[in-house]
Amino acid sequence: MILSLISVLCLVAILVYLAYFFITYKRIPASISQTAEFPHCYYGFQFVICFIFGFLQYYFPTIYSFADYGYISILLNGGCAGLALAGYFSYSPWEETERDMTIHKIGSLCGGILLITFYLLVLKWWLFIGIVLTICLVLGYFIQGNGWNRKKDNSITFWVEIGLMIIVGRDLIKHFLAN
Repeated sequence: MILSLISVLCLVAILVYLAYFFITYKRIPASISQTAEFPHCYYGFQFVICFIFGFLQYYFPTIYSFADYGYISILLNGGCAGLALAGYFSYSPWEETERDMTIHKIGSLCGGILLITFYLLVLKWWLFIGIVLTICLVLGYFIQGNGWNRKKDNSITFWVEIGLMIIVGRDLIKHFLAN
């Protein structure tokens, strides 16, 4: 029960971070990672993302154990590890090396793909995931994203990340209510 409560609090932490960002800067970013470029957001972003996905690496094996799901349960841990790593190697307003950006982009992409693959294969949320990601792609295509010192860009990545949070959040809330 305590772990389920912490997992829901992790979801709330991401929502609080995004609410702070929207209230303070009144912009839709091109990606959640780009919020780290804004003043006073870098360390908050790193803490929220690294802590939350680090915790989920501990939490998910308690509900999707290796004994019950076999090797496919490793997809969740790999996805959380990729996203936590991406959070650590996020956009730095002080220095942005090519190596850090490569680690960040690969970690984000692989983490998201591994999480979605798990939910598609194990929980068979095909319709739910399809609807959520389609809506997110359409929103991202039509809503412009704004970085701190960047020209306008689409916000597809941002909205797909929001979609990923909706998918994972649904699972976390479902387990919380089951306890």
